[in-house]
Amino acid sequence: MRYVDVSDAFAGHKLCETTADQVAVNGLTAGTDTGAGPLKFIGKESYHPNALGHELLAQTIRLKTNNLTQLMPVGDTSLQAPVIPADQYNLPKTGRAISNLVFDDGLAPDTLVRGQDFTIQSETALKANSAYKISIGGTQIATANTNAQGALTATIQPPVSVDTGFQTVHITGVNQLGQPLDITKTVYVAASSDDYDGDGVTDAADSCRFVPNSGQDVDKDGIDDACDAVIDSPPPLKLTHLQVSVTMTGNSITLTKVP
Repeated sequence: MRYVDVSDAFAGHKLCETTADQVAVNGLTAGTDTGAGPLKFIGKESYHPNALGHELLAQTIRLKTNNLTQLMPVGDTSLQAPVIPADQYNLPKTGRAISNLVFDDGLAPDTLVRGQDFTIQSETALKANSAYKISIGGTQIATANTNAQGALTATIQPPVSVDTGFQTVHITGVNQLGQPLDITKTVYVAASSDDYDGDGVTDAADSCRFVPNSGQDVDKDGIDDACDAVIDSPPPLKLTHLQVSVTMTGNSITLTKVP
């Protein structure tokens, strides 16, 4: 067995350097596999090699291994491992504050609207009868107390100062052991209930609900370029045949379109 460098396998077939039928990898593919936090709108095949890509990888491996007959090169025993400075042996250094980060899908709704109330709640390792800070996008917006059972529930709203887009909601304080605690969830903060990205195009008519439209469609495929997975070359111009009649009067020529 040997290792093969395939970094050049897709040369001339990468995204944005050739036509769609010659691209070796998928673009951003819609699906329900992943996304930002709980919002699942991207397929796992996004940016992975497609059928052409797998064939190019196979061709590269066959070419660089003489059709899989070459052996693994002999290692260079003269090479030495790098020396690690003594002060890095014990990283992270003791005494450094460590915050316990916990992801909680039930912390808040998937989508929040600026200026509209939503409920934040959690029971994740919270200390009973204690105060916690609540923030969105790095901006602290409220404080709330847990009850005798260590549950926190609060009704708040994203301020208009929070940017539209994907943000993180945080509850910070200490856990039941007195250690720093950060409970978080990724959400989408919408500009309004009928225009999520705030670009002036209502969601009902918007092909890119979560990002502002660019107003361009270079490849004329009906998908705004801001959320087009593959921007290909525009289709060729169609020539229209026009029938005209020619009338000559002295030195003048008159062209008239034939119905």
